[in-house]
Amino acid sequence: LTSAIDNETQAFTAKQFALFLIDVGQYENTDRLINDILGNDLSKEAEIELTYVHCQSWLQQLSKPYDQNVLALLKTKLSEVLSFYKERHRGKEQALVLIDAGMVANYDESWSESLGYFNEAISLLEKEDLPLLVANAQYRKGILLYTWAKHGNPQFFRSAAEALQKAI
Repeated sequence: LTSAIDNETQAFTAKQFALFLIDVGQYENTDRLINDILGNDLSKEAEIELTYVHCQSWLQQLSKPYDQNVLALLKTKLSEVLSFYKERHRGKEQALVLIDAGMVANYDESWSESLGYFNEAISLLEKEDLPLLVANAQYRKGILLYTWAKHGNPQFFRSAAEALQKAI
C-alpha cells in the first residue's frame, strides 16, 4: 500500500487487502483501512468499489438484534453502489449488490422490498447464465419468504418451498 505509485493503484490494492481481511475476520482493520483510503482523492469507480467492500464488512458484522443505524447506512451505501453499477450496465455486479440489499431489507423486516431485490437479482443472473448464483439468490428468496410467512403471512409458505426447491 505504501509503495503504490498513485491513489488509484493504492485503492485497488486496498480493496484486495480489505477482502482478505474480511475473509480472516479482521473487520476493524478492514474498516480502518477503507476509511483511510477513502480519504484520498479517488475516481468515482474506486470510491464505489471500496464502499461496496465496506458494506461487505458491515454485513459480516451484523447480528441480532440488528442495529437500525447500521441497516440504514447499509441501505444508503448499497443504493449508491447499485446506482453506479446500473449506470454502467454491470449486470453481474448489480445482481450481487441486489442480493446484499435484499438481505438487509429482510433483516429490517421490509419483506416486500427484499422480495423485489431478490427477484431482480434472479432475473439478472439468469440473463448472465450464472446458475450457481441464481441458486444462491433463490435460496435467500426462500429464506425471506419463510421468514415473512412466520410473521403472520402464512400464504408465503408455499412460495418459500418453491423458491427453496428451485435453489436445490
